[in-house]
Amino acid sequence: MNKLLILPIILILSLNIVLAVDMLEISDITLTYNSDSSRIVKENQTYGEFINPGDSFKLDVEISNNFKTSTDIDDISITATIYNITEGVDLAEDVDAFDLNSNDGKSKRITFDIPLGAEELTKILKIYVIGKGEDGNYYSDSKIVYLNIEDEDHDVYIYNSVFSPSTITCNQTTNLYVWLHNDGSFDEDNVVLNAYNKELGIDKTYSGIGIDEGIKYGKTIGLGPYIVNKATIYPIQLKAYYKTTKLDDTKTVNLFVNPCPINVIKNITSSTNETEQAPDVVVTDSTDNIEVEGYTTTASNLNNDSRNNVLVFFVVIICLVIIIFMIIKMFGKNSKVEIY
Repeated sequence: MNKLLILPIILILSLNIVLAVDMLEISDITLTYNSDSSRIVKENQTYGEFINPGDSFKLDVEISNNFKTSTDIDDISITATIYNITEGVDLAEDVDAFDLNSNDGKSKRITFDIPLGAEELTKILKIYVIGKGEDGNYYSDSKIVYLNIEDEDHDVYIYNSVFSPSTITCNQTTNLYVWLHNDGSFDEDNVVLNAYNKELGIDKTYSGIGIDEGIKYGKTIGLGPYIVNKATIYPIQLKAYYKTTKLDDTKTVNLFVNPCPINVIKNITSSTNETEQAPDVVVTDSTDNIEVEGYTTTASNLNNDSRNNVLVFFVVIICLVIIIFMIIKMFGKNSKVEIY
């Protein structure tokens, strides 16, 4: 009998908790950057404008008390946080506490000043509101939107990246070709490129790279050999910076490494030595050429190498089949026996 009474009570309490979630609500978010870019941003959406490091923007948050009866919510606080605005550092702003009558709403403004050192990536902006109702319960709500932090006047991005070969075994080496493009409004003198993978011990940084406005730049990174226990795909993370420390772009390219047979491992004497660095080249046309060891290659050629090899193989097979067929046909004609 007691169990039958407890179950309805639990259901009623659960229903009250669910309803309480919506009693204090973030009903509207408006973000303004410059005077002509005020936009409503829905939950989990991205604000469409790029916000430059060093600039500021305004965040207008509409808060609603959805109680229809006379239940006020007091001491309401709003906290807005941009996570990881610089590496490992969050940027938080809040407003003074306020009260809301039942079935009423208020708009509060928060101003963010984006630091000059902000990393130029998509950032999470979380808005959290909490207040205490006259019934003694606390009510809260939270929403997340996304911001694009980018200095459009400075824009160095990873245009393309490819391994050749993309699979290595045992004591083989490979070249990682990386193309950087300066799509900004300035010549850049201090571009930095970093390639990193913890498992393979890769952490190669190239600094002081100069790329003029509108120019592509090719970098060749020699990697390997690597001794591994099993065949694995290793993601190599690439990062591009301008002004030495301003992170502007990231990209991941995968390297497939096969293991060595045990008898071969013993014969490898310099497994940790990396290949010699091939020369860099500034790319000034649309073919994205990189000259390596006496010949010129392109991004599209490297991507198509494996496909071309397969095509050549099938062409050779077809030619062999045709030749064999013709030989059989010729011998067939010569072996006819005439009967008198």
